[in-house]
Formats: sequence, C-alpha cells, structure tokens
Amino acid sequence: MKIFSILSLIALSGCITEKSQFTVQGSTPSTRIEAVPPKGSPILFKEVIISGVNVGKASWCDPDHPGPGHFIPVTHGGDYYFDDRPRGGCVWSKDGFIPFLKQPQGPQQACATVNTHGFLMAVHSAFKEQGIKSIGVGIHKCPAAPTGSGATALSGYRRGISINDWNDANKAVAVVARVMKQWKLRGTFDVRVKSIPTAVNREARSGE
Repeated sequence: MKIFSILSLIALSGCITEKSQFTVQGSTPSTRIEAVPPKGSPILFKEVIISGVNVGKASWCDPDHPGPGHFIPVTHGGDYYFDDRPRGGCVWSKDGFIPFLKQPQGPQQACATVNTHGFLMAVHSAFKEQGIKSIGVGIHKCPAAPTGSGATALSGYRRGISINDWNDANKAVAVVARVMKQWKLRGTFDVRVKSIPTAVNREARSGE
C-alpha cells in the first residue's frame, strides 16, 4: 500500500506554471526534489451535490503536515465502517460482501466492516475505467484525523486517492461517491489534488 508521506511543494493557488524546487532531508548533495504541480487550478473544481453523499470543499492542508496538497472529503453514511486491521473486514464482490480472508473451513466471519486495502483497490480500478490517472492511493495524515480512546495502528490517518489534474477533480469525486455507496461505506474518503515529487540529478541539470 502506498503511503502519502512523501514531502512535496505546491503553491496555495494550485496554479504554478513552473516546477518548485526544494531539498528533502536525507537526500544526497547531488540530488534535489522538484515538485511537479497539479495541472489547472482549484477553481476548476465545482462543488457538487450527490444524493446520499456529502462532498466537502477543496481545502489546503498545512504544508507542515506530511504530503501537503488540497483535499476534498467525501462522506457517506452507510452501514459499514473501515476496519483498522490490515487484513480485517470484508470486500465487495458479485456475490455481495465476503471476508477479505476466507476461513479454510467452518462458517465464514460475518461482515461488519470494510477492508481498507480492498476498498482502495476498488476505487483505483474505477478510476482506470473512467480514464482518471491517480498518482497514489492509501492512507495519509494531511490533515490528521481525530483519535479516540481506542487508538489503533491506523488512528489519526485518513484514507484517500491522489490525482495531479484539477480537470479530473469533479469526475474523481463522483467515482469515489459511487464506490462508497456500492460498498455501503460509513465514513470519509478523500480525493487529494497534489504535486508529484521527482528526484533530479544536480550534475545532469547543470550540464543542460
């Protein structure tokens, strides 16, 4: 699973025309990171109303958090929460919900939660079908989600999928909403519009 923890740099307006340059701690002196900003601008995202789903505004996440960028929260009030266990919960199939890990014998576990990995892969597949290019899918902490007394390994993390083109934002939100309703998911899943960090060799660039 890809974690949204790679530092990137993007202007607050989201409409830089040139690559931003910055150094990542731990990188070699001959290497720097150039952040390729998203195409277009946040103004291209039109707030939409989708039945049964609440779509939030595109908001900038503080660059002090890992993986800065804009995020659009999509919330659905279904029947099943995400399961915080990597292999726990169920996935959607043509036969309905089935456990992510099938029991070798005996009765199968009753489905009460959604497996995070299975849902992420379903959203990624739906994006490919619609011709939407994603640059990452997984969990992120930008902004950090509230944690309660029953903290787990995934407490404080948010689930989401990232894109690099504001022109795809509205379509991406619609696809996420459709999959959330199909899976009867209860919770929030983010569409993130962020830059792509790229390592560049300083010596190679100096010779251009």
